Order: sequence, then structure tokens, then C-alpha cells
Amino acid sequence: MYFPPFFYGYSHPITHAVVICLIGLIFVLTRHRRIGLGIVTLGALWVTFCAMPVFVDHLQRGLEDQYAIKPASAYPNEGAIVVLGGDIPPHENSDWNDDTNITAATRAGFGYLLFKAQRAPLVLLSAGHGGAQDMARMLEQQGVPSTALLIEDRSKTTYENALYSAAILRHQGIQRILLVTSALHMPRAVASFRKQGMDVVPAPAFSSQLNSPFRDNHRWRPQRAELWRCSHILHEYLGLWIYKLRGLA
Repeated sequence: MYFPPFFYGYSHPITHAVVICLIGLIFVLTRHRRIGLGIVTLGALWVTFCAMPVFVDHLQRGLEDQYAIKPASAYPNEGAIVVLGGDIPPHENSDWNDDTNITAATRAGFGYLLFKAQRAPLVLLSAGHGGAQDMARMLEQQGVPSTALLIEDRSKTTYENALYSAAILRHQGIQRILLVTSALHMPRAVASFRKQGMDVVPAPAFSSQLNSPFRDNHRWRPQRAELWRCSHILHEYLGLWIYKLRGLA
């Protein structure tokens, strides 16, 4: 399912607050002043909460804590490792063999660590707009043979990641996979792949790239940067809800 660009605006707390306040204004103008002011207050409270690191952390954990984050060696052997594109890959000159650094926090990097740990003989890279080819090039530079790589480069959405990847995997006779994506994105990705009939072992990258810069200090103080982080988290909640509503996950 394709989400148009304006969908991302719908997931932003300021958009929600504006809509709520407009509804409140309608009540005020129709002589329901107390109800209208209450609704406007609700809109202001919503955007305030969404700017507070402690609240956004709670929303983030609701998605990320569904699947445990483990080192590559802790996963079982499966038919293939499926890596979804969409994040910034590790730098080619970074230490790809260190599972404690930023490499393990990226999708391509953690997929490499799983392959290096011999968790599967094949790595399927799923991303459109040249993303799959870029990941393949980097993995080959790290020593992954091209014969171990499968490319899915038509997808634009998580649903299409699952749809097109499942077709390739079935052609290879593979049913069970290790699925690699960010911890934040994992619930929607797992639901999408299972909807396509795949047996999925979630293998989230080590840490979210949306960690709050205010995690240790001022956790209760509203911060403008938290609105951006909250928007991305709410996008995942809304995306998962829409996928399930449409029968795509």
C-alpha cells in the first residue's frame, strides 16, 4: 500500500492539534463555548505531550519492545536473511565486524552480521529506487559473494517489500526467514510478511535511529525536536492500523 507524501503530515502532532483546535472553534462559534474550549485545550495538551521526551519514549517502546534485540549469533539458522531498505547504511570504511558499533544499528549492517554468523546461506535485499543494489554493492565489498544475494528492487512500501520478496523466496523454496529492519518498523514488517504466508523470525537492528537527544536530561520538558521523532513513531502506529484495516497485514 502506497502512502502519499501528505500522509506523513497526517502523522505529525501539530497537524492533529490544528484539526482538534478547529473542531473546538466550530463548537465555540455554534455557542457551545465550554465544550469548544475543552476541545481546544485537548489539542494544546496533545501537542505538548508529543513534545515531551518521556511521552515519546513510551510510544516508541510500545513498538520496539515487541521483539527482543539480540546479537547475530543468538538467532537460529533459517532459509534466508531478508533485509529491508529505508535507513542510512553504515559507512563503507567503518568496522562491519563489530556488533557493538553503529553497523549493528543499521539494517544492511545487521544483515551482514547475521550472514557472517552463518545464520542463513542467502540474503534477500528488498528496496526500491536503487536501494537494494546499493546494499548489495556494500555487502559484496565486505566479502559477501554475489551468489548469496537476492535482489528485490520493485517495492515502494512495506506491503510491497513483503509481496515481492515472498514471491522470490517461494521460487527459491524458502519458507522461514530472518527479517531485518529497524526495531521501530518491525511490527508492521512482521505483520506484512506473515500475511504473505512467510514464517518470520524478527531480527531487529540493535537500536532505533530515532533515539531522543534529551533521553537523560529534561525528560519532562517539551522539546521541538521531539515533535519530529513523535511524528515518525505515530506514522508506524497509523501505518500498522491502516494495513490491518485494509487486510494487508
